[in-house]
Amino acid sequence: MSAPEEILAAPPSPRTERFRALDREMPGFVAGRAVGGSCFACYRPIGEGGRVDVVYRDGRMSCAKCLATAVTRISKGRLILQDVSRVLRDAGGLDFDGGRWVRLELRSQEQLIASSGCSYAPLPWGSAGVSRDDDGSGATVYTVNVLYGLPQTMFSPLCAHELGHVYQVRHNFPKLDNAVMEGLCRLCEYVWLKRDGSTTALSQIDGMWHSENPVYGTGYRAAYTALRGRRLVALMEDVRRLGHLP
Repeated sequence: MSAPEEILAAPPSPRTERFRALDREMPGFVAGRAVGGSCFACYRPIGEGGRVDVVYRDGRMSCAKCLATAVTRISKGRLILQDVSRVLRDAGGLDFDGGRWVRLELRSQEQLIASSGCSYAPLPWGSAGVSRDDDGSGATVYTVNVLYGLPQTMFSPLCAHELGHVYQVRHNFPKLDNAVMEGLCRLCEYVWLKRDGSTTALSQIDGMWHSENPVYGTGYRAAYTALRGRRLVALMEDVRRLGHLP
């Protein structure tokens, strides 16, 4: 749902350096100061206690706490992506060569919706794709698209999830049931969050396990059960060979 027109049209306060910095980092994404509603990421009430909250041009509102660690630069996002890829290699056995051959793009909600073909994810926060490089080399390009402005605690596991999709494409997995495909990607999130070990990460793991979503929740529980204490790469190989969970 889009934000009210008067909110979208509200200019950033000249006293707020954070607005100016955001405009420099990603022109066109920041619309102005948010007044009312709730944060798209954590659902906290917007604008309480004189906090500086923002509304993005795709209608999402972000509270000050989420804004403090929001990923709004490709350079910052790539460092996180590289860190996530190393954890998936060390803890899960999935090798992404440090993320060097994975392209990262930050997208608006509108852009992700327009490019999504998933009926079970009407408001996607990320996607992964494969294409040919347009530089004339014809090289294969793997791209991870992530919603602009996500706080780091959500950006990192989402990168892990989308890298799971990249792994399946790169290793020529057969067409999988949606719950199996997404369940494997949720296991990638689990590997990252378990290594993180923070209270927030453990809460996110608990949320994944208790999710009632028939694709993401059911898929994660089935994939986790099939893991049976092995490294993730072993389960991935079983699914690639069988076309379903063992």
